[in-house]
Amino acid sequence: MVVCTVRERTRLENEYLAWHGHQIKGYSGNLSTSQSLKTDRMEFARNVIGTPPKKIIDFGCSDGSFAVELASMGFEVVAVDFSDVLASFKLQNANVRYMGMNLDEAWVDRLMPESFDVALCLEILEHLLRDYDFLCNVRRILKPSGYMIVSVPLKDNMTIDDHHLRYFPKFSLLKLLRDAGYSKIELIEGQNSLLGVASV
Repeated sequence: MVVCTVRERTRLENEYLAWHGHQIKGYSGNLSTSQSLKTDRMEFARNVIGTPPKKIIDFGCSDGSFAVELASMGFEVVAVDFSDVLASFKLQNANVRYMGMNLDEAWVDRLMPESFDVALCLEILEHLLRDYDFLCNVRRILKPSGYMIVSVPLKDNMTIDDHHLRYFPKFSLLKLLRDAGYSKIELIEGQNSLLGVASV
C-alpha cells in the first residue's frame, strides 16, 4: 500500500484516472483496438512465461488483473504501478505484493538485485521519460537466467500525446535493448503490438 498525504493521493488518483480513461478510449480512439491490443500482449506473455515456479514482477500493472491471474496459477508476483487507486481493489485479497512507484524516478534500490525470473514491461516504455535507465534497472533485478517480456504499441495504434511520449519502430527498440545490456533479444510484430523477449 502506498503511504502518502491526502493531497498527494488525490493528485495521484486524478492522474491515474485521467490516464486510465484515456486507455479506455483506446489507441486511435477505438475501444476494440485497445482491448485487442491488451489481449495480444497478454497471450504472448502467457506463452513465454510457461509454468511455475517463477518470480515475476509486473511493471505498469494497471488494475492488477494480469498479476492476479498469474498469482492464481502459482507464480510469485510483485505488481508495480505509480498509483494504488485501481490495483488495490484487485490485489486486496490476492496473493500479490503491490509496490507503488514512479518508474522515471529512483526505484531500483527498493528491490533486491538478481531476484526475479521474469519482468513484464507491457505497454509502458512509450510512457517513460527515462526508458534507457529503466531498462538498465530492470536488468539489474533479473537473475542471470532471467528475461524481460516487453511490448510497445505499433505506430498505427497509438498517438503521441501527454501520455505516449514516443513510438518504437522495431530497429529502435532493438537498439535500445542492446544499449541497455540485454544479450539475446527476439522481437516479433503482433496484431497490434511489437512484442519481444530480452534475456540478461
